[in-house]
Amino acid sequence: AMTAQQLSSTAWACATLNVNTPATYEALANAALGTLDELGPRGFSNIAWALATAGVREDRFMEKLSKALAEPDRAEALSAQALANTCWAYATLGVRDPTAFAAVARAAPGRLARCDERDLA
Repeated sequence: AMTAQQLSSTAWACATLNVNTPATYEALANAALGTLDELGPRGFSNIAWALATAGVREDRFMEKLSKALAEPDRAEALSAQALANTCWAYATLGVRDPTAFAAVARAAPGRLARCDERDLA
């Protein structure tokens, strides 16, 4: 079995290389369901970004991600880049989750002061 880091890195690499096999992303997202706590903020944002980049909507993964973001201090642990990637993934995939959006809205102001041009692009 792959570790949480390996799942995240593989998803990122597949999306970066334009792997166009939805079953690959579905398998990675399903495997990641059991590792969300181990993934950490960068890991789950990488998988969400990879899914959105590939155009593969995995509702179970996104629902679990939403629940994780709603946990105290979870969204606040995201870097500006990870926060932006996660928001972009939700928007690109058309996932609407008021609880996750509220958590992101609470975390975002603290990131703006530390952003540079790349974070806002």
